[in-house]
Amino acid sequence: MASSFPPVGPAVTELYTTDAERRWEYRESVFRAEGYATRAVLTAALPQPPARVVDIGGGSGRWAQWLASRGHEVALADVVPAAVDEARARDASLGRRLASIELADARCLPWETSSAQAALLFGPLYHLHDRTERLRALSEAARVVAPGGVVVVQLLTRTGALRSLLRLTGDINFDWRRLLRDGVVDDPSAPGLWRATYWQQPEEAARECGEAGLAVEVLRGVDGPAPDAQAGLVDAPEAVVERWGELALELGSDLALIATAATVLVVARVMSLDSPGRR
Repeated sequence: MASSFPPVGPAVTELYTTDAERRWEYRESVFRAEGYATRAVLTAALPQPPARVVDIGGGSGRWAQWLASRGHEVALADVVPAAVDEARARDASLGRRLASIELADARCLPWETSSAQAALLFGPLYHLHDRTERLRALSEAARVVAPGGVVVVQLLTRTGALRSLLRLTGDINFDWRRLLRDGVVDDPSAPGLWRATYWQQPEEAARECGEAGLAVEVLRGVDGPAPDAQAGLVDAPEAVVERWGELALELGSDLALIATAATVLVVARVMSLDSPGRR
């Protein structure tokens, strides 16, 4: 079934087409504490393996491969052809651990209703600037996951964007009011990631999950008190990364601090067969 929504913008396609190998290694090396905290949230939220998990907007398969290594049956879909090609190449090099890898739009998924026990939505929401399109992606996730199953959503916050832009520019030479009000950076001098991203507030994401038939159970920041300092963990022993990750999890559970995190996870449960995603 073809999507009736407009195609993803060229900024997003360019972002995930350029230097996929470097981006994979960068995420694995620089964001180690965030990775530790994210794995802890997923381990607690997802059903015990083996379960069928769909990775929506899974890119080159970093999280899909981790889930497969734990014994889950994982199907990956992404809208960017270069990301799908990279995911297939990596999967082949690892012995073809994923159940399927498809080119598909998060707003119009190829899978049957209630065909999975869990879903990851770790990219699509922060590249869909229009609220209607975000709700459609959430509703599609709710549709393909069976009632009682789990959907884990990742969002990037406005506070995190502001902090990073100030670090990069050294000056408030961008429309920070629009960023904080609308979640958008449209300054052509800003890096592509910032222009391609819709920066969200955690409470907004939780509200949209509810509108899509998902009952929010957990909001959790996963990058700790000093996200930029994670760069110092590239060569750190695992014990140091673990201590950072545990601190990130503790602070990320404080409702007063969640919006100050750069990366937030929303854990939600599919409520019933009558949820909006199935209508």
